[in-house]
Amino acid sequence: APPTAMPTPRQGMVWVPPGALVAGTPPDGYPRLADEEIPGEQLILSGFYIDVYPYPNEEGAIPLTNVTRDEAEKLCGERSKRLCGELEWERACKGPDNHVYEYGDRYRPEPCATGAAVLLRPTGLKVDCRSDFGVRDLHGGAWEWTKSAFNRGSGKGLVTVRGGNDAAGELVGRCAHAVGRPAD
Repeated sequence: APPTAMPTPRQGMVWVPPGALVAGTPPDGYPRLADEEIPGEQLILSGFYIDVYPYPNEEGAIPLTNVTRDEAEKLCGERSKRLCGELEWERACKGPDNHVYEYGDRYRPEPCATGAAVLLRPTGLKVDCRSDFGVRDLHGGAWEWTKSAFNRGSGKGLVTVRGGNDAAGELVGRCAHAVGRPAD
């Protein structure tokens, strides 16, 4: 099959085709966390599958929290899956047009209920909290582990988490936002 062909569909997952990711935020972009973001470098990523919803990837389920990165890896492995790399997560969020937020380029708190403390709700309620690839509920709920080390700023030895929520919704709700956390 040609490399542009979509592979066999997988239940509960979306295919993110190979393509360009403008990783992070350009240095003159706002909002931006200077020491914690890639400076808007264009990278070409291979295609990959990603779950539609956060684990357990079931519409109407409460996302699983309070697990270590190793436990999250094991849970994925039990389903013949793996954790995403942080750049895969970012591409799935930004969509083919490299949006700032999964729903577009202008911040709005409503689509993903960002700008507040993390409130765990059943997945699928926020119908507009979706990327152009069809990935849902990336922000506004639980922080999500990636398989990537957080090697920037003072974050040596940490693992990158993505998504989540915070009172600073305009900053935290961006697809480029990442936080380094201990794997445990």
